[in-house]
Amino acid sequence: MVVEGNHEIEEQDGNQRFVAYSSRFAFSSKENESSSIFYYSFNAGGIHFIMLGAYIDYSKSAEQYKWLERVLANVDRSMTPWLVAAWHAPWYSSYKAHYKEAECMRVAMEELLYSYGVDIVFNGHVHAYERSNRVYNYTLDPCGPVHITIGDAGNREKMAIEHADEPGNCPEPSSTYVCNKLHKQSSNWKVQLGSAT
Repeated sequence: MVVEGNHEIEEQDGNQRFVAYSSRFAFSSKENESSSIFYYSFNAGGIHFIMLGAYIDYSKSAEQYKWLERVLANVDRSMTPWLVAAWHAPWYSSYKAHYKEAECMRVAMEELLYSYGVDIVFNGHVHAYERSNRVYNYTLDPCGPVHITIGDAGNREKMAIEHADEPGNCPEPSSTYVCNKLHKQSSNWKVQLGSAT
């Protein structure tokens, strides 16, 4: 089970993106009617896993979002009582590193995942381990998922150790991603992928 990360958006041979990702891994996209290797789902034991693409279009009008709506509506919780989602950059993190980088994705998709009762969310990106209480829209919520960041595996860079709430560490809002800019970039990436999607 893999998802694309921020290093896959870097241009590779022939000015293409996601080449290594799309050619090295097997995906269950066809089995769950996904039209893309960037988002797919599967069952394993009593768990339904949903893998989402954080570096492609996730807006409510995007194919990924429409696919997610269909998948969530068809999950049989009597067969798979646990619903787990994963994507690269975390929505909730107290670390200064990559603070709120995925805020636009959270705004676009959190309500949908919450409404279907996702139990656990796994992310990477931040080079640290962190686990939240159940949360929804920055509020403790007994129906929200637990968010677990496990971005320290295989890390050759330094560990994230500074927290955003320490004096002088909270990034300015202008330093986090701008939603419209990210969606524009996501659309451009999709065009550059060509037949890889």
